[in-house]
Amino acid sequence: MKFIKKLALYPKLLKARRLTGKANEALRKGDHSRAKALYLQLEENRLVNYMIFHNIATIYFEEKNLEKAEEYFLKATRMNPKSIASFSLLSEVYLRQKAWKKAEEAVSLALEVEPFNYFIQKRRDKVFNKEWRTAYVRSLELTEKGAEAARNGETEKARKAYKEAVGVNQKNALAHYLYGMLLYQSGEREQGIREVSMAVECEPENKNYSTVLNHLQKEMRQGAKE
Repeated sequence: MKFIKKLALYPKLLKARRLTGKANEALRKGDHSRAKALYLQLEENRLVNYMIFHNIATIYFEEKNLEKAEEYFLKATRMNPKSIASFSLLSEVYLRQKAWKKAEEAVSLALEVEPFNYFIQKRRDKVFNKEWRTAYVRSLELTEKGAEAARNGETEKARKAYKEAVGVNQKNALAHYLYGMLLYQSGEREQGIREVSMAVECEPENKNYSTVLNHLQKEMRQGAKE
């Protein structure tokens, strides 16, 4: 009887594996729209595990759809109450929403799962630090404001927002990078390189920042020889 039940489930399992494989591949290639559509199809067909919910939530978070990100991170944590990554990113969602108590609760739940995890301990200390979290979120808001201004060709407005963003939070790597690129492209090359260098210092694991920095430094050296 068990064998017959397993046999009946086999086509469903094959479909789940096929769709999951396609979704994961799309996510790996950066095609988040296709990945999300496939993950949601898996959910619709009830072929999910907690990582599918986690991935959907992550995509919504990147799209700045915080309500949907919260919904799916909660689904992931309900399915797997030991998912540290889901709890940690859920706390990030709550920080962006300035829902401070919920952010504290989410990161505390992550720490309950792994009480001796140094990185989670460090994150919990930050989330509970009222001064840090206020500055952190403010800096992110200013970075987004600067990026929007830059897209609209409002260079001075973007410059002001980026400058304020790095002033509020010196660890905001993206703000340093965007500010540095804007300065460099505006002719303030040395200051621009300094800001991009700060981005590399804040996030040494970000290969894009270090690659761009090397390119800018090379360009400056070549210019000095001419």
